[in-house]
This record gives sequence, C-alpha cells and structure tokens, in this order.
Amino acid sequence: MFRSFRPIFRPAIAPLLIAAAAILVVACGSEDEPAQGVPQTVLVPQTVEVPATVIVERTVEVQSTVVVERTVVATPTAISAPATPTVSVGNITDNAPEPKQDFGHVVFAVDTVRPGLGRAASSGGEGPLVQWGVGETLFTTASTPDGPVFGQPWLIDSWEINSDLTEVTMTTVRGAQFHNGWGELTAEDVVFTINDANARTNPESIHGQAGDLANIWDAWEATGTYTIRAPMHNFDPRWQNNALSDGFQITGIFSKKVFDDLGPDGARDTIVMTGPFSVDQWSEGERAVLNAVDNHWRVSPMVDQLTFIEVPEPSVRQAMLLVGSADIARIGQSDIPGMLEDGFKTTGTQGGAELNIAFSGNLWETNSATSNEILPRQGMDTSKPWISDWKDVNSEEFERARKVRTALSMAIDREGLVEALTGGIGWAHYIPMFNPAMPQHKDEWVVPFDVDAAKQLLNEAGYPNGFDIQIFGQCCDNDRQFVAEAVGAMWRQNLGLDVEVQSFSYRPIWRAGLVERTTSVPHVHACDDGRLPRPWDWPVGITFSSLSRGGFSCAVESPFVAETWLDVARESDPEKRLQMNMAVGDHYRETMIGTGVFTVPALIVYNPKAIQEWQPRPSLFGPITAVEAIVPVSR
Repeated sequence: MFRSFRPIFRPAIAPLLIAAAAILVVACGSEDEPAQGVPQTVLVPQTVEVPATVIVERTVEVQSTVVVERTVVATPTAISAPATPTVSVGNITDNAPEPKQDFGHVVFAVDTVRPGLGRAASSGGEGPLVQWGVGETLFTTASTPDGPVFGQPWLIDSWEINSDLTEVTMTTVRGAQFHNGWGELTAEDVVFTINDANARTNPESIHGQAGDLANIWDAWEATGTYTIRAPMHNFDPRWQNNALSDGFQITGIFSKKVFDDLGPDGARDTIVMTGPFSVDQWSEGERAVLNAVDNHWRVSPMVDQLTFIEVPEPSVRQAMLLVGSADIARIGQSDIPGMLEDGFKTTGTQGGAELNIAFSGNLWETNSATSNEILPRQGMDTSKPWISDWKDVNSEEFERARKVRTALSMAIDREGLVEALTGGIGWAHYIPMFNPAMPQHKDEWVVPFDVDAAKQLLNEAGYPNGFDIQIFGQCCDNDRQFVAEAVGAMWRQNLGLDVEVQSFSYRPIWRAGLVERTTSVPHVHACDDGRLPRPWDWPVGITFSSLSRGGFSCAVESPFVAETWLDVARESDPEKRLQMNMAVGDHYRETMIGTGVFTVPALIVYNPKAIQEWQPRPSLFGPITAVEAIVPVSR
C-alpha cells in the first residue's frame, strides 16, 4: 500500500534539482472510477460563457440609476477554461484506507494554518477563514452546468450602480447571524470591515487586499440598517469579484459590535463571522478546529466538525491520507497519479495557478498612476543586471537589462519542469497572466528553451562570465520553493550564474518588501492575476503597477500596464477590453518584466471511503471552498 514519495524526475532534470540543494538558503517557519488503464480525468473546466459585466433579475431605470437585484445574469463573454488534463494510471485498486475519524468529523492536512485574526486590518478575514467556512463575503462565484458564474450576491441581497459608475448602493441580506450570539449582520458591520481593511481609509491596514480595495473604493457609509453607500474613485468592472468575493480576492465580514465591545486587541483575538462553521480552536502553525453552526442562515453542513492540521511537507500529507489519519489533503502534483491508482479521488475549484518569476526591482513608474505623487523606489537597484529604468526605453541600459531578463527566461526548460514537478499534470506557460490554456493566447508569446541563444544574449549584454543573482520561493508553499530551486539550478548550469536560492516564510518579512517595493530579488509567485479561469477581458496586471501601492505587489511597476489597466477599467465594450489586454501581453513578452514557468491545476485529493461527494465552488484561489458541501460516507 505504501509507495516511495520521491518525485518522478526526468533524467535531464534530476541533476539540476539535486544541485539546487547546495545553493538553497532556507529558514522555514510557522491544498466514477475509470476502467483499468484508462486515463483518469483530474480537472474538469470547459469552454464556458461567463459574465464580464453583471446585471440582475430585475432591471429598472430610476433617475439615471441602474437597479440590480439578486440573481446574476449578464452580457456573457466567451471564456475557455484550461483544457482538461488527463493522467494515465495503471490498474486502479481499492487501497484507500478506512478513515480513523468518527463519523461527522473530517480532517484536512494542509500546508499551513495561518493566523486566525478577528479584525480585517490585522490581515484577518481573508483566505482560510472564508475558504474554510468560518466567514462569508459580499459576493461569491457559483457553479452552473455551463461553468462558473462570477459576481453572485452572497451577503448582499441587491445592489445598484449609478450611471456614471462612481457609486454603488447595496442592501445586505437579512437574518445572517454572527457566531456565538453576537447578533445579526447589518450594514454597519460591512462598512466597518471594508473601511478597516482598505488602505485608503485605514493606512495601517495590513489586510491582504488592502491595496486592491484602495485602488477602487473611497470610504463606505451605512445609510440604513441594511443599506450601504459605496463610492468609487476608480471604476473596475471586476468590482464584485476583486476583494469582495470568495472567488477571487477575499475580504470576509466581521462584527463591529465585537470590535466596539472588546477593543482592537480583543477583536483581533476573537474570530466572529457569519459562515456555516464557527471556531472552536485556531492555533497558528498547528491546527484549526471548526464546529458546524446550528440553524445557519444559508446552509446546514452535513458534517459536525472540521479539523485542519498544518503539515508543511507534502509527502507527510500524502502519508496521512494513506493511513487514514487525514481525509482530504493537497499533495505533490507528481504524486496524484499514484494516489488515483490506489483508489483516491480528486476534486477542485475548476481552475489553476501560474508559477511566474517576477524580476523584482523594475519599478518604472516615477509617479502614482492615480494621484501623480512621486513614488519611493528603493528596490530599483540598476546595478543588478536584470533591472533598468523606464525613462529611456531606447537606451543601452534598458536594452542590456531586457536582454538579461530574456536570457534568464530562455534558459528555463519548462517542459522538463512540468514532467519533473507535476507528473505531467501541469502545463508550460511563458509570460505572466496570459496563459496558453486560453484561446486568446498568441504564438508570439512563447519563449523557446534555447541555451545557446540565451548565452548569446548575455554576451551582448556584457555578461559573458555570468553574474550573481538570487531567486526567492517561499517556504511551506512547496510548488514555489521547488520552482525556485529548479530554476536556480538551471541558471547555474545553463548560464554559469552564481545563484542563491532563498526560501523562508512569506510573512512578515518577504511580504513587507513587496508591499513597500524594497526588494530587488526575483521571486516565484502567481502575482494575483496569474489564475484561471480569469476572464480575459478583466483589467489585468494591477500587481505589475503602482495601482496596487499600499498593498501586495510583485515588486515591478510599468507605466504602460498602469495606463492600460485604467483604460480597460473604463471601457464598457468587452471586445475592446480584450484587445487592450492583448497589448499588455505583447508588452510583457517584449520587456520580459516577468516570465512564466508552468501552471498547476487547483486539485485536492480525498479518501472516497470518508467523503462521498464534494464539489468546491469555483475560485481563482483554490482548491478549498464550500466545505459545507462535503457529503460524508454513511457508516
């Protein structure tokens, strides 16, 4: 029943990955059975019609205001999700173990248990709190027979936007209760949470979406018990999804009464939200234990308790599945085919995540794209071969750094890494945020694996003997760490560079350098918009621009990306938005401000002897959502 957990490396790749160990700097701290021999389908997204702009059930013209209510419909934009990857497996056996948990208790083995914080400004209300069922967002993404539909109301019952796209009025649902008797959710709770998280209205916020909220929203105001006025200073056609939905950027809603009664410190340590599970225990770096909420306003879970256990090493998470001590776990991509052979199953959020390398420090915007204020650019160290200034794109300096970045991209054997690190489940891509799984992808964006051409570019740039370079891949997110190790080894072997691979926890040190734009170290990341199936006509690349100042970025800023993002956000025609975005893809390929490596599907493995059925909601940030939809096996 047990197998080796060694990755399956291609012979040409294995020596590079082994060599990477010698240059790694780590400081780790505290995702119907087929017939035998038939390929097992492990990801199911199809070409679908997904809304780009949302209107709803009933549309009424009232004094130049478009009123929008409840069920989302829209002028659809054709979106292709990734082609279904298949994995050939051998004879499928029945080796999945009997679960060790009592009926009604489900155990997840996860890579990390992040801080559970009860206040938005303290980086609470994002990610796991909502994805694991404790919190809820204003909007969600629904799964339909035709594919995912973005921007569905959740804690919002109805909304309307004025004709000049500068203000949204929302009405909250009625009857949604906060946990542990803290009362009904009202407009005051929503307004408090959003303004607390928004870096524009609260400069001290370190919420994950502080910058995303700041780019769109001014201060929200409660105009009644259940009504909200939400003024915009930048219209964004993704506004229901970007920072307000569990399907993309996440901001879960907290109780204002908890903050008022307990104060900032007490609220931070008291997690009170509206989801179908409440917190029994939340120990950062260890575990979270969640109990089903009786008579929840929206849904009654079919399991009584969820336990999330931090297990950083994917092979250990896999072992827990194999002995029955975990029911659900995200394991190494290359180990999924073997688990399918053993009778385990996969599910996911109908999407995938890119692994990109951002060439940090290329901070080309001197002034803010929105306020025109002069921007601090501490990370723009032009002594680094991959960093140049934008002030003269025809200069020898700019061309030198562009050639270096292109050479670094051309020295990556993407197909080899797909085979070695994903077991063939993933697929290569070449520039960030523009994925070849989507039909709009252009052949001109492909970057060939060509070591000789890469060396020639380095010679032309004045680096025939190479140079020193670092690359960061965060610890405890093994995909990013492994990609950093492997790519660093390729740069070392193929180009003769002196490479230091850095790997340590993302928070607080590394993230601070991205937010403050002080880092100049290339790093592995999806960069937010590197997610599928993101609609192609959405504004793209905010984390490659000054528009995300005050929050997360990929430590690169291009004035072309910022200007185009704003133009796309103002454009009402989806086809014109799409064409504008194609120019951003051209810009990425030409300047190589970042490079793609490969994309991995958002898959999670579960034991079918414990879980009868589970279909997470679609999400660009997977693979765990809709835990209330888990159907346990009757015992």
